[in-house]
Amino acid sequence: LPEAVDFIGPTSGVVFIRQSQFRYTQNFSNSRWMLAFENPSVSLYDAGSGFDSNQVDTSAMPDLVTRYDGNLNFFKYSAAAMVREISYDEGTADDKTLGYAFTLSGSFLFSNNDDIKFMLSQGQLGRYLALNVYRDGAVKADGDIELINSTGGFVAYRHWWTDKIRSTVLYAYSESDNPDSLVDDVTDSVNNSSINLMYSPVKRLTFGMEYMQAQRKLESGTDGDLNRLQFTSTWKF
Repeated sequence: LPEAVDFIGPTSGVVFIRQSQFRYTQNFSNSRWMLAFENPSVSLYDAGSGFDSNQVDTSAMPDLVTRYDGNLNFFKYSAAAMVREISYDEGTADDKTLGYAFTLSGSFLFSNNDDIKFMLSQGQLGRYLALNVYRDGAVKADGDIELINSTGGFVAYRHWWTDKIRSTVLYAYSESDNPDSLVDDVTDSVNNSSINLMYSPVKRLTFGMEYMQAQRKLESGTDGDLNRLQFTSTWKF
């Protein structure tokens, strides 16, 4: 993740989640490969069925995630793919299907120590993208699940003014391809941008300030804005 005062930074376009998992990692000379079985959880909209839930835990299989990290000295990259069961069971109706998603990310280090970081993700990401602002699918009137594709990403550039002072500017965006049958108050897209100034007088101590601007747009076209000024001080043990 980019250096930011905000807890995550590029919240609107990042794939970020903390959950239980079983992971196998194979290290190579200049890369590594990982395979993870992660906690399954599904969120579904009501599209005429009467069923609506932000957390459904009926999946019989874990979310399966595979990832490869590579290192070309000045360029580090990562490619990941996910397969997951998206299902629900409310007694009188049930359905299940498979969802897929991928993520590409990387960082490029310049000779002056500046760097660019990026991420691009697409698929049935649901809660994995933008802190669960989107859902995995919608349950139609006939009880079947209609999967929802979401796309998101970010780009961030960090510049070192001196060996103790640096700034990061970033932009993040994501959107969801929601079915026409959903109500107008469903989230269509979110974005945020920020710029900060970080100062480390000694190696373990950092002070920072950051301005963030964010926007959320609904399917109805209604949108709302957020403007935030944050400060931080951090001591690393």
